[in-house]
Amino acid sequence: MVKNFTLLFVTLFTTALTAQVTLSLQNKTGEDLHNVKLWNREIGTIEKGSVKVITFESISADNGQPYFSISLFYKHYPLTNLSSLPRCGNSSKTIISQGDYILDIKVLLNEQGRYTLITREYQNLKSQVIPDNNK
Repeated sequence: MVKNFTLLFVTLFTTALTAQVTLSLQNKTGEDLHNVKLWNREIGTIEKGSVKVITFESISADNGQPYFSISLFYKHYPLTNLSSLPRCGNSSKTIISQGDYILDIKVLLNEQGRYTLITREYQNLKSQVIPDNNK
């Protein structure tokens, strides 16, 4: 009985220490993406049709929804995803320390002939949101 309890404790403790957030960046643009940065962290090049997986100890969220600040070069044009920044000042800031996210990266050509960076986020059900006491 004590052996089973010890094994359970060690497993739970190890899981807590290795908690992380995994982001899968999927390039769905049909072109290579260069100088990709996520929260100013250098990601590098993501080839067309490929996925780049990166991990973080934690990420910031707004009302439990993570925001992804991403910038890159598409066909030599610099693009930034501004819509993924925090929404407003009266929300609840949190830190997410565990979970898996998929970020589809797409680029649209708008009516004015300019490229627009679009990211769509998918989240699995094992994410864990921890309140950030350092608001």
